[in-house]
Amino acid sequence: MTYGSCRCQPTCNNPQGNPCSYEECPEDETCICSDGFLRFRDECVLARAYGCFVAEIDIVIANNTSYVNADCSKKCTCLENQLSCNLDYDCSSDATCSVVDDIHQCYCNDGYAGDGETCKLIYTDCYDALQDGQINDGIYTVLPSGWPGTPFNVYCDMTTSGGGWTLFQRRIDGVTDFYRNWTSYKHGFGSLDHDKDFWLGNEQLYYLTNQRDYKLRIEITTPELSHEERTLFRIGAENTSYKVLDIGELISGSQVNGMLQTTLRPFSTFDMDNDRCEDINCAEGHRGGWWYSDLLDWCRNCYGGYCAHFQYSDQCHTRCTLGNLNGDWNGVSGDAIFWDNHPHYPVCWVKSAEMKIRPVL
Repeated sequence: MTYGSCRCQPTCNNPQGNPCSYEECPEDETCICSDGFLRFRDECVLARAYGCFVAEIDIVIANNTSYVNADCSKKCTCLENQLSCNLDYDCSSDATCSVVDDIHQCYCNDGYAGDGETCKLIYTDCYDALQDGQINDGIYTVLPSGWPGTPFNVYCDMTTSGGGWTLFQRRIDGVTDFYRNWTSYKHGFGSLDHDKDFWLGNEQLYYLTNQRDYKLRIEITTPELSHEERTLFRIGAENTSYKVLDIGELISGSQVNGMLQTTLRPFSTFDMDNDRCEDINCAEGHRGGWWYSDLLDWCRNCYGGYCAHFQYSDQCHTRCTLGNLNGDWNGVSGDAIFWDNHPHYPVCWVKSAEMKIRPVL
């Protein structure tokens, strides 16, 4: 601070010192702030560090921050020590004026996303999107109830059997390797593009299937198209190894029962062997990740001549599952993609597959 003749000084409230009034200079000589500083009350503060003075609350806010008044009808933002106020600031009809983490402003209500002035409905699944008028197959963003992370993308089938199906598995091009570890199956892999393979992720599937009741639809091409639809499908959390908690009843399909043995079975991968087959790693043998059977007899019995035998074995000693939709695309035996449409006659070498869920209506 220097001593000088009267002039209009830059202040936090008036950084340019302009316009000038007599009241600001009541004496001929007074203390003034040096260049690069602003007067705040009886002190000089560094301009670039201090921000903007908000007179109505008598405080200074930092640069790149905002102040919103009590009823969220005005928002003032400080940029480069210049205070700019929006007097038309208003909360969306889907937002609330409140304080979160000590910041007062408009916040979108649960189930909506945006800046508070504009809020958009967040879909919890593809059926929500369908109900909102979305009729095209494709990638949509969803946020299931309770999901702890940010919204994520899913592929929605809006045409099959009424639409609103959320896909969690697709095999169509054989490019993506499904012989993956536990972490990969937990978080998902592949591409959601309409002509690509993917696994959505067991964690995502857990939150999806536990926010309400869902039915399951599985479609396979061999090369004829067939499907299996069941009344209910739900899996547990990771601490249950994503166990199938409910599988429901078969309600439509071409006498397909590939999911029959998955009830109460945990998910297995080659590095997380949760099957009950002694001395055999079913995920390793079938070259995929799946809810392999707990029927010990299945692990011992021979099904000579069918595709559910391990490729590397010279003995017919094991078959862990009725379905192996996450198997090897180019597999030639029990490691291939297969599905059972009869307890003893598996459909070998499935050409394509999709697994999808929709709320029970």
